Amino acid sequence: MPERNARLRAELGSMKDRLAVVERIVTDESHALNREIERLRGPANWRAPRSAREKSHESV
Repeated sequence: MPERNARLRAELGSMKDRLAVVERIVTDESHALNREIERLRGPANWRAPRSAREKSHESV
């Protein structure tokens, strides 16, 4: 039981660290601006990343 408790505490610590990283990404102002730009573009204006567009031209 003590080993399981220690393992779970270590896992919880790791999850807290990962959550902190996700929170920084989501609250980053430049990330929010990029999300807003993409939202305004909407699905009809979505463009594939350049590398994907180049690949589609190669297959034609």
